[in-house]
Amino acid sequence: MSARLLVALASAAAAVGLMVFAGQPAAAAGPVTIPAAPAYEAPVLYGSSLNSYRWEPSKKFTVWHGPESSGYRIALQKKSGTSWKTVASKAPGEQGETTLGYKMAKEGTVQVRIAATEGSRTLSASPAQKVIWKRDRSAIQHRYSNYTKPFAEAEGKVAAGDQARHGVYVWTGRSARTGSLQMRKDGKWVTVQKLSWKKKSSGTPPLAIAKTPKTKSTVTRKYRIVVNASAYEKGWTSKTGTVRHENPRSYTGYRKLSYDYMKKYCPNQIITVKKGGSASTAHSGSFRIEMAPGYQGSQHKAIALHECAHIITFRLYGHGLDAMDRRLNKIFKSSNGVEMVADCMAYRMGADRNAAVNWYTQDCKGPRGTAAKNILAGKKP
Repeated sequence: MSARLLVALASAAAAVGLMVFAGQPAAAAGPVTIPAAPAYEAPVLYGSSLNSYRWEPSKKFTVWHGPESSGYRIALQKKSGTSWKTVASKAPGEQGETTLGYKMAKEGTVQVRIAATEGSRTLSASPAQKVIWKRDRSAIQHRYSNYTKPFAEAEGKVAAGDQARHGVYVWTGRSARTGSLQMRKDGKWVTVQKLSWKKKSSGTPPLAIAKTPKTKSTVTRKYRIVVNASAYEKGWTSKTGTVRHENPRSYTGYRKLSYDYMKKYCPNQIITVKKGGSASTAHSGSFRIEMAPGYQGSQHKAIALHECAHIITFRLYGHGLDAMDRRLNKIFKSSNGVEMVADCMAYRMGADRNAAVNWYTQDCKGPRGTAAKNILAGKKP
């Protein structure tokens, strides 16, 4: 049998070999008319195409061949050093097309070619072509775009025994993804929570929520979120977030007194003290209370309970703060219903109405009182 190989090219400019297209999947190469091959000659190969994308590690080649193929194998060969190694081969059989596949073990570029083989011999081959596997960048978004560090929503503090949360969306149109919440410990990053995102090809990407570990101690820790690489996308690591876990039961001084006033209703409350000013603040995102300094007695207690009332209301409504405002404004017939209900709740918790505080309202009758009572009971009015 003759060891020659006749190759019909898709480009008249090429003298020998096959076309192997790198990158995007290529259209089939059209055959070029050549004289009929004698029966004893090798099969006519009309061309080939690479049917896979750069970001896919598995490469698939379609080879079109003539009818004179029964005595040969069509091989996909990869260059290794100065030699060529067959990584896939098939006996093509009748005229038509044959598919060959090869999975790259690591990202990079390899040289491949299509060949006709007989036993261990390579009879003829196409010119070498480069094939690339390069993962795409992962598409990731924080649940709240203004918080790009883990647990930034907690403003750097979380009560011992409680858990700060941070959400991350990951696009999974190509495959499901895995990851982890990691904590810095003894100079190393250790996994404290496994995370996963299911495959989803359309709509809002899957969301995973990372939660700080519970602890009873007062300690400062560093965290990061990691999304593992997939076959198609690179891995991703968040910025480092620092969180101070505080046990309110260990507070001293002004913070302890503030906590003691509210602990019956806000039993695990993070409290900080402002450096100055007279206005105390309850934060809806972090559930943190900032107490203005210098208050004493019934005035201190009234302000602490008013801010605690805000935290109870914020926790009840979660992220539905617009709905909270609309409902409370309607009940109190005011544009400041959230402050008025906090006053009514504070009175129910034991605040002195006569304390020297700039109360928003003293009228807590009817629907107003009912709203305050319901919120304290964990029910939306």
